[in-house]
Amino acid sequence: MTTNEIENQLRAKSEEQIKQCAAEVVDEIRSFGHRHTNKDRRCISWYSKRVKPHKKYTSDPEPEDPYVTFDWDELQQLVERNMTASYLNQMVEKKAKELLSKIDLLG
Repeated sequence: MTTNEIENQLRAKSEEQIKQCAAEVVDEIRSFGHRHTNKDRRCISWYSKRVKPHKKYTSDPEPEDPYVTFDWDELQQLVERNMTASYLNQMVEKKAKELLSKIDLLG
């Protein structure tokens, strides 16, 4: 087995772990809404800002509060994409180091 094959297997394992985690996160959000509202929603409104913007002066127009509506599959894809961008390379690196240290123990 070549080092490229090993790295591809480590990458595939890491991608699978990210996918599983994203599915669990989205499932928890979906079931949270169902448990606490007794309604089974098909989507969620996802706001792009952390807090709702407020008018500075009463004469100002109402500030925009942008959001996107995601169905559950889209939300899972978004979580996966962000987790992959943030964690994938470091996960593969960590798994490779762990594998190398185990090989050193055997050798």
